[in-house]
Amino acid sequence: LVYLGVAHGLAAGDGTRLVIDIGGGSTELILGEGLEAGERESLFMGCVSMTRRFFANGNISQSAMDQAVLAGRVEIRPVRWQFSRDRWSSVVGSSGTIKAIEKVAVANGWSDAGITKAALKKIRRAVVSVSHIDELSLDGLSDDRRPVFAGGVAVLSAVFKALEIKHMQVSELALREGLLYE
Repeated sequence: LVYLGVAHGLAAGDGTRLVIDIGGGSTELILGEGLEAGERESLFMGCVSMTRRFFANGNISQSAMDQAVLAGRVEIRPVRWQFSRDRWSSVVGSSGTIKAIEKVAVANGWSDAGITKAALKKIRRAVVSVSHIDELSLDGLSDDRRPVFAGGVAVLSAVFKALEIKHMQVSELALREGLLYE
């Protein structure tokens, strides 16, 4: 349903796309073409679970971020070959976490649209430059997204690194719209 929502929000394109949706407790990876979803996996890592595990009580450090990204890469490892770079021609992200990361990237001038590898790296550096999430003040970051932002950045960083993503489009449509189209 996530794929269906995202696919309806995009112009028809050639080739296979990888859709990534980061939720609170899981991350969905979906390969598809046109309106048809193909391979899909649900990974047990989300913005809330990653924040609770590695950034408890809002404390942030470079070490915690490194451990969180490594844990995410370990979670992806068993399915990495299914979603390897040679299996898709474009990447689209959906969800509040990915939309929040894009807003920060664009608001700070690190990306014109979508999320680039370089912009994500700058966001990760900005997150670890503070010792507590309450100190995190980034243009484009809303107060309601701030508590789970570090975990979301770690999850997306792990996905970008494991799957060698250089640029991700961001969809405004996702699960809710997929339900409507279904």
